[in-house]
Amino acid sequence: MPRPCDSCRTAGRSFAPLEHLFQLAVSGRERYDTDVLVRLAVQRLWITAGNYAEAYRAAAGIQTGTQPWSELYGYRSVLAHMLPEEINDDRVWFETLDGVQRLRTELPTQP
Repeated sequence: MPRPCDSCRTAGRSFAPLEHLFQLAVSGRERYDTDVLVRLAVQRLWITAGNYAEAYRAAAGIQTGTQPWSELYGYRSVLAHMLPEEINDDRVWFETLDGVQRLRTELPTQP
């Protein structure tokens, strides 16, 4: 069983990718569409957020399927298993704008 402080450290890391996504969203959709490095960074940050969400859920003993942790992990799985040209950029951008804002309010306060 993980120590409680391990769960807190994992939770803190799980918030960082969402904050980075928020910062990249400020650069705008045109930059996302025209700068492949920004596009790949956004996609990778969603994958990282999902990985940390699942690690936190498991370390904290939260039941599988509990939101918002399972949502983050599920979206991570979609992006992680697609080729770049298969990814729907409209969906990624929508999640980056709406999803990040919503998740920032749904997730527990950072430790």
